[in-house]
Amino acid sequence: MIRASGEVLKLEDGGAVVGMLPTMFVNYTQGEIQLEKGDLLVGSTDGITEAMNPQEEEWSEDAMLEELKKVYDKPSAEILKYIVECADNFANGAKQHDDMTMIVVKVV
Repeated sequence: MIRASGEVLKLEDGGAVVGMLPTMFVNYTQGEIQLEKGDLLVGSTDGITEAMNPQEEEWSEDAMLEELKKVYDKPSAEILKYIVECADNFANGAKQHDDMTMIVVKVV
């Protein structure tokens, strides 16, 4: 998430990837954070951050966060479109092997 001030907070409570191993029993931890006006909450699958280019390089979470910092003050729909375009531009036409799912929530 990105605070209205531009500060990046990674929400890391939780546990193992949901549904990865159907027989695996996992205990998850619950986290809590107070959202404030102007805050941006972004959730994405690893298909966004692990988008591969023709040289088989990954786009990365750091690259996504850098792009989010540039547009965090925009409306959610614009942010979503921009980040997906950034990942697609990085991939440069390379076939992807994972889904690209993302949710962007802006506190107004």
